[in-house]
Amino acid sequence: MRLVHRVVYAIERVFDGARRKVRGRLAPRSVLEVIPYRSFGTIDEVEVRGRVLVRTGRRPSAASDSWLRNMWRMVRRFLTYEMPDIPVRVWCDGHTAETRTDEEGYFRVRLPGAYESGWLRVTVEAERAAAVIAEVLVPPPSSTFLVISDIDDTILPTGATRTATLVRTTLLGNSRTREPFVGMADFYQALVRGTSGEEANPVFYVSSSPWNLYDFMVDFMTTHGLPAGPISLRDLGVDRHTFIQGRHEDHKLTEIRTILETYPHLPAVLVGDIGQHDPEIYGAIAAEYPGRIRAVYLRDVGADRDQERRALAIADRTGVPVVLAAHTSQFQIHAVGVGLIAELP
Repeated sequence: MRLVHRVVYAIERVFDGARRKVRGRLAPRSVLEVIPYRSFGTIDEVEVRGRVLVRTGRRPSAASDSWLRNMWRMVRRFLTYEMPDIPVRVWCDGHTAETRTDEEGYFRVRLPGAYESGWLRVTVEAERAAAVIAEVLVPPPSSTFLVISDIDDTILPTGATRTATLVRTTLLGNSRTREPFVGMADFYQALVRGTSGEEANPVFYVSSSPWNLYDFMVDFMTTHGLPAGPISLRDLGVDRHTFIQGRHEDHKLTEIRTILETYPHLPAVLVGDIGQHDPEIYGAIAAEYPGRIRAVYLRDVGADRDQERRALAIADRTGVPVVLAAHTSQFQIHAVGVGLIAELP
């Protein structure tokens, strides 16, 4: 990861230097775009998240794209010109809120109101940018549990434990050419349906990947039949000493706590892998919220045996069932047995 850090830091320094030189001339005249992020809320209040950038004219990926085009598109995702202190206004069903972007162009605003359940369409408007629609999920009363899932090496194979593999797969593929782990789309759709087939259980994707990959994540999920759900990624901050600002564990713990506390009446199923810190994170959550976690599913990605021991120790410490498996079918068998999903065909 040190090599990746050095390369990204060098690119960031060159880009920031050039950007500072043109900021005074470009910023007042540039056309901006709002990137809305899928978020969530309740019938009483929703949260709207997104970012304001200088418009770049991105085009969707195609299965026929060359590795060179894929690599250039991935690099461009990180060469963003973010716009700080831009006024942002959001409204839905007659309710309105205003905020301003932070120094990295992000905004996050709560919108109180009286909403119906389902996917809400919230209008977001920013100065010098066309209005866009942000999708915000309010789980229906039929939901019986939450699904909180990691992405990398849980749904999407990345080789995150092997730096060379991670860099190669991230740079050279795209959302249409890369494939999820076998059976994951069917498993997640079964979790959404629940045992009755009509529960509409929400899926929340919490990852430490940077927000720069948001469009890739959404397109990947849509392309491969994974259920739509709120996505929480992390700000990519690079300096001389730190590749990504803040610890992986802190980000995921904070986001998972927020989800659980937003829906205190619903238990949760946690899905991750043992390649990084999911066993420790999920174990901490299971201990902190006794009785709330119905099962922990961890993909075995060939990490060291100590990671396996820590994963299985969650059950000993908390009493929460833990399934450690390399294949999705083993998750499915357990979920049927404990009454989370119906029998799969």
